[in-house]
Amino acid sequence: MRGLPTAIALEIGKDYAKFCYLIFMDLAAPQYFTNLDFNAKWKGHTYESRGINLNNIHTSLSTSIDKTSFDIDNTDKTMSALVLGNDTRGRNCIIYLAAVDNYGDVQDADPVFVGMLDSVTVDNRKATFDVYSHMVLWKKKTPRRIHQGTCAWVFKDSVTCRYAGGETWCDHSYNRCVALANSDNFGGFRFLPSLKEKELWWGQKS
Repeated sequence: MRGLPTAIALEIGKDYAKFCYLIFMDLAAPQYFTNLDFNAKWKGHTYESRGINLNNIHTSLSTSIDKTSFDIDNTDKTMSALVLGNDTRGRNCIIYLAAVDNYGDVQDADPVFVGMLDSVTVDNRKATFDVYSHMVLWKKKTPRRIHQGTCAWVFKDSVTCRYAGGETWCDHSYNRCVALANSDNFGGFRFLPSLKEKELWWGQKS
């Protein structure tokens, strides 16, 4: 179990302090919510009072991904409009534990979970947001290039090749790219053929 920062621990002893959760969602229009029964103010932002239930935060030293979820009241259909009007998946989300005074001013706050929004389920009563650690991106497949001596780009592709002249053919060699005055966009590793028959030494010779 993680300990509280000193600043928040000191607030525990003050009679006026309340504890709450602050939720920030980095949508097109950033959203700020709190589970207090009144709005809270912190760092120039107002956290809107909503009925919020924070579910268990799952953390592990294994290869499983840290995750949590939270429910926000939707009886007034505010969350329905929010979800329909925004692409929420992959957007940053931070959940804070905060100490608040009776005026709604946050004395201090500490992030208890930092991640990205994933799936969301909405009904007439509540909206449930799933939040995963950014480590989930380690499993994401990324584009890869093959190391080859010839150019891998499609001839005249506007993004990669970028050749816009009048020639109609290319054999994907570096020499042809030079002839087309387009060598800056050559998409191969032109020195690889010259290394084919050479013995390469790594480190120092014994």
